[in-house]
Amino acid sequence: MRALVWITLLGAILMYSSCKEDTDEIAPSVSITEPQDGQTVTMPDTIIVSARVEDDKQIEFINFGLVDINLNSIGQRISVGNISNPKEFSSTLEIIDLDIEDGTHYLEVFASDGTNDEREFIEMNIIAIPREYQGIVFLESISNDQTIKFIDTGGQVIDLTSSIEGDAIFSISSRLNSLRVFNSDANSLTSIQINSGLIQWEVLSVLQGLENAIDIQNDPFSRSTRILTDDSRIINYDKFGMIAGQVEFNSEWIPITMLVEESEIWLASFTPSGYRVSKLFKSTGFELDHFTLPDRPILLQRLNNDELIVIDEEGGVRILNSSVGGQFGISVVDSGDINSLLVNDGVAYFISSTSLYRYVTGAIQASIIHTGTEITGLTYDSVNQRLIIADSGSLEFYILNPLQNVGNVNIGGEIISPMTLFNK
Repeated sequence: MRALVWITLLGAILMYSSCKEDTDEIAPSVSITEPQDGQTVTMPDTIIVSARVEDDKQIEFINFGLVDINLNSIGQRISVGNISNPKEFSSTLEIIDLDIEDGTHYLEVFASDGTNDEREFIEMNIIAIPREYQGIVFLESISNDQTIKFIDTGGQVIDLTSSIEGDAIFSISSRLNSLRVFNSDANSLTSIQINSGLIQWEVLSVLQGLENAIDIQNDPFSRSTRILTDDSRIINYDKFGMIAGQVEFNSEWIPITMLVEESEIWLASFTPSGYRVSKLFKSTGFELDHFTLPDRPILLQRLNNDELIVIDEEGGVRILNSSVGGQFGISVVDSGDINSLLVNDGVAYFISSTSLYRYVTGAIQASIIHTGTEITGLTYDSVNQRLIIADSGSLEFYILNPLQNVGNVNIGGEIISPMTLFNK
């Protein structure tokens, strides 16, 4: 019996010793030889990446690419093939992604032996592709005949849709160079390449039963399109036209409009307790905070990090402080006729009848532009710092400091919902 115990103990010791010998606690070593640390790259560009990877046992995989200062992968990611140990490689990396911004980034080479991982970084200074003005997308209405069009920098007008029957709401994505149109009669969502007018994809039967679309917005943070419905839903379609999810909110709320942000969606609605602007968690629809308003909100924009600006149907302007929960209201001269709102660098511009107003630091400045004819839309060219007003069949271009009309383009029909397109 004693011999059996010793044999069992000896076997356990040998097994433990064998397992310990097989344990791999050493990560691969990675050495980047090209490019040089601190190199500056002016986009778009292609660089050579050279490195040596070695491990005491084996190498399972190697990949490389750019990461931002928070070490989030951005742009192209390349996997290295024909793995050997050691492995020396030299390959190309295209730095062309429009999401890459100016400033410090890092080239990362990642290697793993299946148990242990190793990352090596070198710093790179990126000069990004500059933002460029591409033109204006708008809806033209002539005797109830509606067509969405695009006018480019050379003045060429492209019909992006044929005549639209019924109601249509639309949004654009500069990053994807695409127009997303929801047609209520056809119950369809269509993606159109703006520069060419070609249809990229179309989704039929978007809504269910008697459900109606209230608002449509591009989500630049996920490159998707979100549709607000009157059936207490916000549907999310990805850039390929596939449903990427939806959130539901309180069925007693009657939705009016929304504002899509990085992590939240602000929803304006009418509820049994009155008008409400709710801060919803983007992925679930859970209400994180809300404001109660005296009048029906119709326009909603982010003013700065702490404040939202809300326009109601009576022409009132309210500032909601999203960080501390306070709010205050401001009167407008021509109440009840505001149809457009935009914000640029913390300054809000909005249209009331035939006039353009500006809100700056707690006060509305008297009408800064008075056209004498009805203004039907408003957008902004942040590259050339021009305010663009749709006025009685034409697009009027203004610089603001000093205020001066610098040109116009005659379209012909009534211009509705002009939107500025950029390359990113």
